[in-house]
Amino acid sequence: MAPGPFPEDAVLALHYNYTGKLHPGRYRGGLRPHTLLFLLGCCLIVAENLVVLVTIWRTKKLHSPMFYLLGNLTLSDLLAGVAYTANIVLSGANTLRLTPALWFLREGGVFLTLAASVLSLLAIALERHLTMARVRVAPAATTKGRTWRLVATSWGLAVALAALPGLGR
Repeated sequence: MAPGPFPEDAVLALHYNYTGKLHPGRYRGGLRPHTLLFLLGCCLIVAENLVVLVTIWRTKKLHSPMFYLLGNLTLSDLLAGVAYTANIVLSGANTLRLTPALWFLREGGVFLTLAASVLSLLAIALERHLTMARVRVAPAATTKGRTWRLVATSWGLAVALAALPGLGR
């Protein structure tokens, strides 16, 4: 496959030729079996997390700050499944068809969702620590405000981390 209009394409083509991803061999007409397995895994990730989100949304007993944090983790994991699906579909020979902006968007989406997932776990750990460190129960309004600040901070940091690939251009 000839390089595209961008100088980086020659480097990408050289890399993908070296790794063997441009010429999938006997599966030239379609996806490799292991790729289909990864796509199935991504679909399961999305479906499982969607079930959890719908359960939290529909069950009034679960409308509390701790479950909002769990919902945030679930949403970030669901989006990770979507981002990895896009990454799988847009990899290999398809990479050479992407503009640099789309390539950075593809990679940034994976960074965003992975960072959001890890930072959500950190927010849950921080919330649990703050709750257990105080023997007395905090008012619900204080806990709710703290929860939303933790959610906003985790996504803000995740967006900042996702922007890093594009800054190196």
